Amino acid sequence: MRLLARRADPGVPAGAGRRRRSRSVPSVAVLVAVALVAASCGARVPPYFPAAVASGAQSGTGATQASGPSGGSSQVASPAAGASAATGSGQAASGGGSQGGQVASKGPSSASGGGQSQVASGGVAALTPANFSYDPQTQASYCTGTAGNTASAPGVTASTITVGNVSGLTGAVSDSFTAGAQAVTAVFDAINRFGGICGRQLKVQVEDDQQSSSNNAADVQYLIPHVLAFVGSLSDADNGGVNAMVAAGTPDLGPAININRSNSPVYWSADGGSVTVKGGQAYVGDAWINGMKQYGAAPSNICVLAYNIPISAQAGQEYTTLFEKEGIPSPYQDYNVPPAGAGTVMSSVVSTMQQKGCTGVFTTMDVVGNDAMMQAMQNQQYQPKLVGTTYEGYTPDQISTSQGAAAYTHLDVFLSSVPLSDPVPGVQEYQQEMSTYEPGQPPSEFGLEAWDDAELFVYALLKAGRNPTRQSLTSALEQVTNWTSDGAFGPYTPSNRTGPPCVTNVVVQGNNFVETWPPSGLYCNNTYVDVGPASG
Repeated sequence: MRLLARRADPGVPAGAGRRRRSRSVPSVAVLVAVALVAASCGARVPPYFPAAVASGAQSGTGATQASGPSGGSSQVASPAAGASAATGSGQAASGGGSQGGQVASKGPSSASGGGQSQVASGGVAALTPANFSYDPQTQASYCTGTAGNTASAPGVTASTITVGNVSGLTGAVSDSFTAGAQAVTAVFDAINRFGGICGRQLKVQVEDDQQSSSNNAADVQYLIPHVLAFVGSLSDADNGGVNAMVAAGTPDLGPAININRSNSPVYWSADGGSVTVKGGQAYVGDAWINGMKQYGAAPSNICVLAYNIPISAQAGQEYTTLFEKEGIPSPYQDYNVPPAGAGTVMSSVVSTMQQKGCTGVFTTMDVVGNDAMMQAMQNQQYQPKLVGTTYEGYTPDQISTSQGAAAYTHLDVFLSSVPLSDPVPGVQEYQQEMSTYEPGQPPSEFGLEAWDDAELFVYALLKAGRNPTRQSLTSALEQVTNWTSDGAFGPYTPSNRTGPPCVTNVVVQGNNFVETWPPSGLYCNNTYVDVGPASG
């Protein structure tokens, strides 16, 4: 489940002060020069989060074998069932079995693209999610030359393919949503260096919606006639352009935040969207709670804090319901924290949580709000067993901003992927491409997801034929099952349009995040639990 931190005023007039940003493709000479410079400095740089596992993780004895279908397609609990027994993937990302929902991590491979098996013969027709290589040179080699290329669809010419990206590059949340466009650009630039796909250069045209839903709608409408699809868009205002994309039948691949985008018929995700909607009810995965219970990290009760903006408050309410259905009562909730003045109220909020006897705290706030809360906890010497937040807190900024308070409170963050410190090929390929083609831009969980969606687009583009259309691209996406991003995420089928099936947990220790559970790989003991009527 993806949560926004703050939303700009949705009433901002469409296009007001909007910046149009079209990413041009660098020349091959420039790309080679950049690659050589990056290589000389260590292109495959170590992730900025260290590869370490906290010593307190339990072995998971007594865990039951995950009994769900292979491929990580988690079960959706019926509204009447509430917190039913969780079932998840019984298949490891590397093809082996799993215990207690834990998916074994793939180890590093000697192959430059992450070790996926190569297609010896049969060309594109033989490609599957299991043998697709994430190496950009190999991807370019699947379809070469320009003979037979035509202008087959919007955004497709004989020599180029253009996609759109509408992201909240500016607005109330600073630097939270720039990672999407950066990741897509890195993937495309890497492939273009080796000739592109079917001889076509890949381009991304980026629009800044300023985190306004009205701007988002206007930007999407503007781009639709000029692009084959949307890839990697990342904004807390991503609800704005959904209707236009549906009406035009334009595929949309990217990390969804709002519910209507995540459940749109033209939406596709490589690793899971936002809240799942079935029969008008909202469903949220419980893998994080199940993992906390298995590894002895669950609090006896939990207080929930959210900003006083609709999507943050809604997420807070949904998680409160989820916790209570999973047997963790919530003695106190505050869904009215002001985004611009969290520090002015947090001392009182923390004092109230102490009085209520909260042994756990969970927030849907951003770096600033979490920092204000942790500073107040440190000042009042209040240290609950668990202080958790969503993966928007998985950033060095959360540690540096909090000036030690994050370590004092042992801030936990649950992720939908393995940590960025994990040696699995998918994570390493993402970081290598970022360091080479977006030097100086830090990797992040949002960026890894957008990179994953860009790779899914490349796979579907190849399967869509030499002269792709929106329909052939959609047909290719409909056939994708058990996508794992070379071990970065749990096996996922995009047409399911559910939330992510697997999680890991990291905690701030000193100046770093370290993984606390599972001991390795991913934890996939997950059920999607009914948390009330869907809205938004």
